[in-house]
Amino acid sequence: MREFIPWRRDYYASFDKLPKNAKRHPTDKTLQWDMMLGKAIVKWAADLRGNKPPITVSFTPKKKRVRPAFEQWEFRRLWRTLCERIKTARDKRTRKSRELLRIYVLVLANSGFRPGEANNLKVRDVHPFKDEKGRSNYRFVVRGKTGERDAIARSVAVKRLDKFLTKRRAEAPAGLLFVMPDGSKITSLIDQLNAALKKAGIERSSFGEKYSIYSLRHFYAVNALRNGVGVFEVARNMGTSVEIIQEYYGKQATAAVFATRLGD
Repeated sequence: MREFIPWRRDYYASFDKLPKNAKRHPTDKTLQWDMMLGKAIVKWAADLRGNKPPITVSFTPKKKRVRPAFEQWEFRRLWRTLCERIKTARDKRTRKSRELLRIYVLVLANSGFRPGEANNLKVRDVHPFKDEKGRSNYRFVVRGKTGERDAIARSVAVKRLDKFLTKRRAEAPAGLLFVMPDGSKITSLIDQLNAALKKAGIERSSFGEKYSIYSLRHFYAVNALRNGVGVFEVARNMGTSVEIIQEYYGKQATAAVFATRLGD
């Protein structure tokens, strides 16, 4: 297991052509995940090892990697591009695909869902309610890696959600919330998002980090904290811990009230 990390770092270095989805130089996060998986497999097979001592070797990244979060102006530009691409779609199928990406981006950016959680949502998992300010909104019953939870979308997304939900309830009231144009389950929309990001000219952050679908979740977290939403509420809505929110997003998000004080 100790020899695994250097072997894994160099494995693809000599390949002339990389397999699909492989990277020549794995990130620290990938190495950490591979090590965890290897240890889990050995643990599962522990009965075959007899009384041998457990494996204690691990891999800790030198630098924690936080996926980039869109800045507000970047997200606005992305949104405009998504709308423009729908108007210029060459056929009905392309238009439907682009409409799906737009509502998908809207929901993830305003709820903090993991892509896998969004892909498994069903139409009947979305419930309307009115908040204490009298605003119409939706409660999502989300099933993620931390179990089942209620999650609330930002009210800014409600108007478009209304139209989308009306359509999906008519098409498949017991089906998935998000489906591909052919009715199949979403596996990934990254190619479509990459095309939109390229068109918008915002493929990478100012630090050169590549934006991904997961960046929408980070966009939600950072902006919720900047808007003064409590860290406990943000963590609960996203299905993660307060410690993770503080560790990964706290330094990126200065709440407006603190920004005002700092500027005084």
